[in-house]
Amino acid sequence: MKPWNRAFTLLELILVMAIIGILISLLLPALAKAHLKANRLKCVNNLKEIGAGFHLFANDHQGRLPTEISARDGGSLEFVRGGNAFKHFQALSNEIVKPELLVCPVDRRSAAKNWRDLRNTNLSYFVSIDSKLNVSKSLLAGDRNISRTGLELSNVLERTYSDVQWTTNLHNAKGNLLFGDGRVEQVNNERLRTALQFSAK
Repeated sequence: MKPWNRAFTLLELILVMAIIGILISLLLPALAKAHLKANRLKCVNNLKEIGAGFHLFANDHQGRLPTEISARDGGSLEFVRGGNAFKHFQALSNEIVKPELLVCPVDRRSAAKNWRDLRNTNLSYFVSIDSKLNVSKSLLAGDRNISRTGLELSNVLERTYSDVQWTTNLHNAKGNLLFGDGRVEQVNNERLRTALQFSAK
């Protein structure tokens, strides 16, 4: 008697491949969504660590932030105007261990290798120069993907605009904001404008 050696027919092979294709098409969106959520959580954690850095800095400087202290005393007051946000984050180099925390995982920007080489091109976050520590509605920092009438704003937030909005290049027209009390929230355009208005008061 001959052994039973039956191979797949072409129809069976096409059917198996179709089932595998359907399963992959069902799983890919879920995997992509999980990946986006993981990246958003990492971005939130980055901002929380930056917030902790601001608080530690303030504890060592009589409750004042880098933007309120001269560079000769470890702050960044001289760089408040001019859009050099990296100077404000460099002032936190003793509180934030590594500059990699300044880049969101969904951002195409690369992290600085060290604090000395840090520039605005190594930042995913803006810093607000009107921050008030421990004030729950005051903004300390947030995702850099903010625009006004289609033009991306500086990494240093100096004014409040009524027509500001998130761009789509980081978190799908949303963004994360770090507040004075250390909390981080993901907000849409409307809540962004509200947060900026409260922060300016």
